[in-house]
Amino acid sequence: FHRLICHASGTASASSPLARLGAIIVTIEAIEIFPFFPRLKAAHRPVDMLAIDVRDAFKVTAAGGVVGWGEQRGGKTPPHVDPAKYHHLVGRNASELLLSDEVSDAGLLTALYDAVGTALGVPVHRLLGQKVRDWVPCAAWTRPATPAEFQADIQRAVDEGYMTFKIHTSEMFDVFEQVRLAEDVAPSGFRVHLDFNHNRTLA
Repeated sequence: FHRLICHASGTASASSPLARLGAIIVTIEAIEIFPFFPRLKAAHRPVDMLAIDVRDAFKVTAAGGVVGWGEQRGGKTPPHVDPAKYHHLVGRNASELLLSDEVSDAGLLTALYDAVGTALGVPVHRLLGQKVRDWVPCAAWTRPATPAEFQADIQRAVDEGYMTFKIHTSEMFDVFEQVRLAEDVAPSGFRVHLDFNHNRTLA
């Protein structure tokens, strides 16, 4: 994805951070991986989305005290990504790895971008292309739920200040009834993102 953005943005000017990436040296001194397990709401209902509550944080430490962070969904059990997988990158120039195929984990790639952006003193969007937004909405989420459970989850999200809610739909529950009950408790302007995933037919 980042390659497409860089290529689509055209030729960068000689003064842009993107054009300077090949010249700047951000020497990697350490790569650390920290599995963590964020607590989920509504713990009385089991989570059936594989590893949704398992994450990996990547920390890249570079020369001069530069630090970059990234994060991704983890595997079934820690260590999710073997720390030895990237030992060979220590001593390398982080800026040269951004457009290479040597980094296969999105969390580490994000950490590398963060480190290089920090070293340059610019936000990461300057390394990818044009800035497109000042903020990103954050949605509450729930697993497939009965209409009544969905309504309760919507109310919980509203009480916590959310204005967007995402749910993976299920062939077991009526989407129209879910939305009808959500409308009874959601304020004006509240958005519901229905994710029609692999478990729904076109009909």
